Amino acid sequence: MVTACDREQGSPEGPTVVYSANRCGGAAAGWSRHGSEFGELMYHNSLAVGPAKLTWNGAAVNAETLRRYLQQASQLNPRPSIQVVFDDHADCRLVNQTRKLVSNDLGCDSRGACVEYSETEYHAEASRHSVN
Repeated sequence: MVTACDREQGSPEGPTVVYSANRCGGAAAGWSRHGSEFGELMYHNSLAVGPAKLTWNGAAVNAETLRRYLQQASQLNPRPSIQVVFDDHADCRLVNQTRKLVSNDLGCDSRGACVEYSETEYHAEASRHSVN
């Protein structure tokens, strides 16, 4: 089955679909609601995914480094939560690959909070939880 997120630019099926179109089908099953990663003494990591970039807590990373960080995070107790922030122009193929990688490595269910945001949603939620 081919979905809109599988289309490649220049293919007969149409142009590449990006995150802003329909959030690439929405967050993966088992992921937590916005804001659930904020709490007293709660540690979380932030992964930003753009059209041609990955950043982990603000530092540029490649796919191999991201996998290593996710595997290390999965071994921590308590397990830190993760905020995955997708750029509106991120290709849905990359979005879906990232969701799968994070879900598989962190176990995004009751054991670990994985939360997905668009950049706009992330900034709005973060401002609600900022410490003055």
